Amino acid sequence: MMRAWILVVLAGCARFDLTEPIQLVADPSWSATDVATLDAAGTCWNLRFGTQFEVVTSPSLPQVVDARYNTFACWGGEGGNFQPGEPAGIDVCPVGDWPEHIEIPLDVRLFTVLVHELGHASGIRTEAHGLFSVMGGNEGAGDPGRTLFSSEDVQLLHDAAPDFTFEPACDDVTIVAAPATRVACACP
Repeated sequence: MMRAWILVVLAGCARFDLTEPIQLVADPSWSATDVATLDAAGTCWNLRFGTQFEVVTSPSLPQVVDARYNTFACWGGEGGNFQPGEPAGIDVCPVGDWPEHIEIPLDVRLFTVLVHELGHASGIRTEAHGLFSVMGGNEGAGDPGRTLFSSEDVQLLHDAAPDFTFEPACDDVTIVAAPATRVACACP
């Protein structure tokens, strides 16, 4: 019995190989805009760090993250959570269930939660302290022109995956206005 418990714990600690593609699969109930937002969040990580997040409708590789709405994700006030596993999962508070006191537009909230949870999918298991850190407060993540990732985010990913060599398309990724998702990332 103890052996089975240890295997379950170890499976929960499994990490993705960041040098290989990680397929993101949106729940079939997600709108085209929600899927585009998931893709935009993955693109941010790809541009800044050289990860290979890619949105697919049907996974064909071993590294998979399922993204879905789940009302349980609303309870902690964070809006989402990541669960390691095979496949891994990102649960997001359904957009209509977000607390009214949060002043971020609904479509931008989805982006900020997804970009944060993809940090956990990248291996970062801690939360950051900086308000303008993706892995921290994620303040201003919907403000076009703002740099998305802070130096704290860079350090957290390095600490989580020290053998991963960053191969960024650009060193600073900025938020840009995007018609399908309201915000996305680009190299300045």
